[in-house]
Amino acid sequence: MELADPIDFGGRAVIVTGGTKGIGAVIAEAFLAAGAEVMVCGRTEPATLPASGGRSAAFHPTDVRDPTAAAGLVAAAAERFGRLDVLVNNAGGSPDTDAATVSPRFVEKVVALNLLAPFYVAQAANLVMREQPEGGAVINIGSVSAHDPQPGTAAYSAAKAGLLGLTRALALEWAPRVRVNHITAAPSVRRTPPRSTARTGAPRWRASCPWGGWRFRRTWRTPASGWRGRTPRTSTAPTWPCTGAARSRPGTWRAEHPDPLLVTLTI
Repeated sequence: MELADPIDFGGRAVIVTGGTKGIGAVIAEAFLAAGAEVMVCGRTEPATLPASGGRSAAFHPTDVRDPTAAAGLVAAAAERFGRLDVLVNNAGGSPDTDAATVSPRFVEKVVALNLLAPFYVAQAANLVMREQPEGGAVINIGSVSAHDPQPGTAAYSAAKAGLLGLTRALALEWAPRVRVNHITAAPSVRRTPPRSTARTGAPRWRASCPWGGWRFRRTWRTPASGWRGRTPRTSTAPTWPCTGAARSRPGTWRAEHPDPLLVTLTI
């Protein structure tokens, strides 16, 4: 990945949870392109790690839902890099499920991944960042479901709404040394009127995304393999490390995520 005018993150250290695929990998690659040292995590190490400019992200196996493992992730990054400047709480997601019949165990797991895990990692990161003269930054990646829930996402929407509230609370408690922010980095997705499905018989969705320089509004069919579309002529590649940048052929993009309300842009 190449950024046209990258912010200089040379000498900085970054953790991206869930940074081995999807938008997490794009975020990790953008920070690498900007000169940062990056550690990504997941429960299993992928065959290929995010890379840019001949450098690759470090990997630490972590289940961020486990408070001890979350603290271990932060400790590993601080030991490897000698500091920690940015934490991107990106890990999250959930399949759709009927709120009337969903099991308590499922709900607990969804809340643990999307709300408790970011808190656990941020709590450990704060202990390191607050001791640094420059402090640090925590960035929580949210979802449109926190603002606009859809059927089948009750537990996930509640967890993501909680993440938004958590961000505000931590920002108040840890300022000014540690800055805490929230980014809803996904298109707003909603069903279109029934007439749009009359000819194909397939569900259709409409998405719009104003973040990071991207401007698009398009309707797609939703095959099981994912969503595909084409960017309009007005789209421009974003340059801020947390929004990603053009990675595929010019003028094309692919959006995919197991949760249709949290569309990860692989750009």
